[in-house]
Amino acid sequence: MRTDLVTDALAAAERTRGSLAGAVMHTDHGAQYTSRAFAGACRQAGVRQSTSAIGCSADNAFAESFNATF
Repeated sequence: MRTDLVTDALAAAERTRGSLAGAVMHTDHGAQYTSRAFAGACRQAGVRQSTSAIGCSADNAFAESFNATF
């Protein structure tokens, strides 16, 4: 997955919602999510980044299940 894809998705979410200030973005440790470009986009949008501990599949499974409800 390209970093441009996730930064563009974040920008689209901000355009749709009006503001993402105070939101939490929970992701895995993929290169696109740990990139400087994505960190800068999150900072600019007021989004706090969150990742689980490496190897903690239970936390990731919970986040994916939670997001699936939406």
